[in-house]
Amino acid sequence: MLSVSRNIPRAAERYRRNDYSIDGMEGVDLEGKTIGIAGTGSIGFEDGPDCKGPRHATSVAYDVVEDKKAEERIGFRYVSLEKLLQESDVVSLHLPLTDKTISPH
Repeated sequence: MLSVSRNIPRAAERYRRNDYSIDGMEGVDLEGKTIGIAGTGSIGFEDGPDCKGPRHATSVAYDVVEDKKAEERIGFRYVSLEKLLQESDVVSLHLPLTDKTISPH
């Protein structure tokens, strides 16, 4: 998430081509943004704590099984999948493809 928000993959590709221009390389600051974590199993929890780091982002999460202890410990709030997609500036997906994770839209 941080790599993409800072355009690191694009910068690396330009570097490989010996292109050192900075046009279009301004990144996006995640401070104050809402990070959506879709799926709070073991993989989602790897991203979850990082989203509350120095960027001071707000985290919302969706999972078919809500873990209230993790919600308190990490500091996110559970919302519906639809609400997560509406509120989030960035979404990190950690879901299997099932009938419950397909958006009705």
